[in-house]
Amino acid sequence: MVYLTKQKVGKMDYLFINANYKEDIELDKETLNYCKKYKTLALYTSIQFSNKLKTIISQLKKSNIKVITSKPKRANSDYQLLGCDISYNDLNLETEPDAFLYIGDGLFHPLTLIYAQKKEVIQFNPFTKQHNILTLKDIEKILKKNKANLTKFLHSDIIGIIISIKPGQQQFIKSKELIEKFPNKQFYFFIDNNINLNNLENFPFIQCWVNASCPRIALDDIQDFNIPIINLNDVLK
Repeated sequence: MVYLTKQKVGKMDYLFINANYKEDIELDKETLNYCKKYKTLALYTSIQFSNKLKTIISQLKKSNIKVITSKPKRANSDYQLLGCDISYNDLNLETEPDAFLYIGDGLFHPLTLIYAQKKEVIQFNPFTKQHNILTLKDIEKILKKNKANLTKFLHSDIIGIIISIKPGQQQFIKSKELIEKFPNKQFYFFIDNNINLNNLENFPFIQCWVNASCPRIALDDIQDFNIPIINLNDVLK
């Protein structure tokens, strides 16, 4: 099955066509045995593998494991996970699982679940046929830096707000809530759809930055920079 998504950006139409993975995917014996320690697993993957989950679901059910999933807020279909779904409510899950099972390679997407859900994630790589276990320890350094950046924001008087107008990332209206919540701070709004963190150094009068674009910028991307950046949602809690 091919999913087509049509969007309009300004005066230009975009058509997104999913590139689906063609090979069958099934869990190896070691991964399946590990999954048996849980009664309920929430199953997610990236879009290219979302049409290849039937065998895995059958394996889990035969092992008496309840499989649940959802269609996250920004996703196009069930099982699909996006890297920006780092809020607890983003997944739209009706039932709380014991852990998560993510099918796919790389760490970008499965770390999304750690950020938001704070539960163990079993990642199965369909290419290497091996699994990896992810926990809060894998983002411990990032969480510490995020906490330090929040403290920096609270003690800063001049704040820069990074705004994007990309579909799914627009938070300009919401970012204006900062003016009401922190009337003693001075805010400057910066709009750029292709954010280069190196360019932030061109504005040395900014004491701290608030990211109102992709939330992973203030988590993963900022690790190699000393510039303090905090996500908008973390500030407005």
